[in-house]
Amino acid sequence: MALRARVGPTEEVLALFRAAVEGEERSEEKTLLADALLALGETILDGSGDRSASALQESIRCHQRAERIFRAAGRRQEAALCHLNTAVAYLSFGARPSSLKPKIAVQCLRAALADLDRESDGPLWESAVLNLANALQQIPPTTNDIVEGGNLVESVALYGELLEARRDDPDRHAYGRVAANLGCALGKLGRFDDAERWLHDARRELAADADAIEGIDGTLAEIAAARRRAVDDRSSEAGA
Repeated sequence: MALRARVGPTEEVLALFRAAVEGEERSEEKTLLADALLALGETILDGSGDRSASALQESIRCHQRAERIFRAAGRRQEAALCHLNTAVAYLSFGARPSSLKPKIAVQCLRAALADLDRESDGPLWESAVLNLANALQQIPPTTNDIVEGGNLVESVALYGELLEARRDDPDRHAYGRVAANLGCALGKLGRFDDAERWLHDARRELAADADAIEGIDGTLAEIAAARRRAVDDRSSEAGA
């Protein structure tokens, strides 16, 4: 991993990691192969800049092979990290209404969380929870979801759990981003008062982030428009 940070995510670096994987294929110590596969998969995913389908598929294959080896070796955290990175790769394809990839990502994230503990695996647990909450919002709702809230209700609960864990986090920007996500999810559920409270909280934390403020203000405008539509609908029903 140090090599990637020092040299940079070039094709030469990827070639070095691929050569490392090839070299470890012949090793009797399979965890060394898993370490090499994880390093290559992570470099492709968050370092190479190539988010093509073929690159993402290579990253997924690396992480899936590494996860099986780590699990057999009892290396719980590394196995969970492989599940998490696999999910991120699937989500990086982009959401399409007919795509199964967000659902696969959710399965991977649930598998990661099954191996993680909030207290002992704090940062990794938080990353898995945040990605799961985000991924749930990418899954198209079923009829029951529309009526009962479904994935959005779970997403709201996960954001709330994460904010509780980060209440005293000195990284207020990270806290603000989660608060904004929570406000957005609450708005989709029609819980406008709660949504606005969290969005304004996020706005205070993210005051220096112009892009984030633009997104928050857009969500607040959508909620205001939804409130007006609700009032108009009630007026129409009363006058009918």
